[in-house]
Amino acid sequence: MESEFLSGIWIDEFINNREIRISFKFFTQHLIIPQTLQYENKNYFITKIENHGLREDNPHLKSVRILYGLKEVGWHAFSNCTSLNSVELSESITYLGIYSFSCCYALTSINLPNSITTIEEGAFCCCTSLISINIPNKVSTIKSNTFAYCTSLTSIVIPNNVKYIRQHAFQYCKSLASIKISDNIVEIGKGAFNNCTALTTINLPNSLTTIGNKAFFDCRKLESIYIPDSVSKIGVKAFSLCMSLSSIKLSNSISEIKEYTFKQCVNLTSITIPKNIAKIGEEAFSKCESLRFINIESENIEIAFNTFKGCVNVSEVRLKKQLFNKMQNLFSDSKHKVKFILY
Repeated sequence: MESEFLSGIWIDEFINNREIRISFKFFTQHLIIPQTLQYENKNYFITKIENHGLREDNPHLKSVRILYGLKEVGWHAFSNCTSLNSVELSESITYLGIYSFSCCYALTSINLPNSITTIEEGAFCCCTSLISINIPNKVSTIKSNTFAYCTSLTSIVIPNNVKYIRQHAFQYCKSLASIKISDNIVEIGKGAFNNCTALTTINLPNSLTTIGNKAFFDCRKLESIYIPDSVSKIGVKAFSLCMSLSSIKLSNSISEIKEYTFKQCVNLTSITIPKNIAKIGEEAFSKCESLRFINIESENIEIAFNTFKGCVNVSEVRLKKQLFNKMQNLFSDSKHKVKFILY
């Protein structure tokens, strides 16, 4: 149906004889979305702001208040409202659409009601002034790019209902120093915390099974990582360029360390390779310039010729006797005479 226009609000759809979906065109600084709208002498409840609800970017809009009754905020509803600094959401809202508040550069904080069950991908992407935000308890997935490029975000609490952190969810959150992570997380996706350069520590729960490619790439202040035995897969470059990482405990359940996984972890001094690991990929530990001690517990393992390329300080390697012949030349970049302890 063709939209009806009423005082700046379009009725995009009559859902039933009581509910409507709306969009609007306002060039005001302050917007209040009412609970109902009257049309032809009948009151209709406003339950959804339509996708691209703000029909033109509004650089003047500073505040939005949504009264009780609205259930859904559609895709891109308030994206590119570059002056928006105050958002008040009602406890009736359950759904925030794709990129619904993206590029709201002036937004510093927002309180999300616990009624929200779904936050779609990119909902707060590029909110570069956002310092604090809560994740409602009913949310089960942090979707792709949800908080990507929120460069002022300093801390986040991920509630226990969350099981999945999807790809790039927090990438380039360069001020993110503190994360309290759910005890039920199953998967941390590709690039989820890529370039979170202020992050110093994170506790990975025993529910976690998968760490994606580049999940913690260039988390240059991350000091230690304990990977629980529940983890069976760690992706390519997962911890590359973690230049402050001095302590790593690997899961006993992984069978492979993929290429570039710990490349340029320049502060790492020692590593133990658990016995279940059968393969280490190219440059997995390359340019780990402080690495001195390596303990390989595997009895049969395939290691790429350049796994330890640029590891100039390796001085001691502990390994099974049967591995010596195929491994003795892997540490040729070391400036020390490497001592092999065979057992």
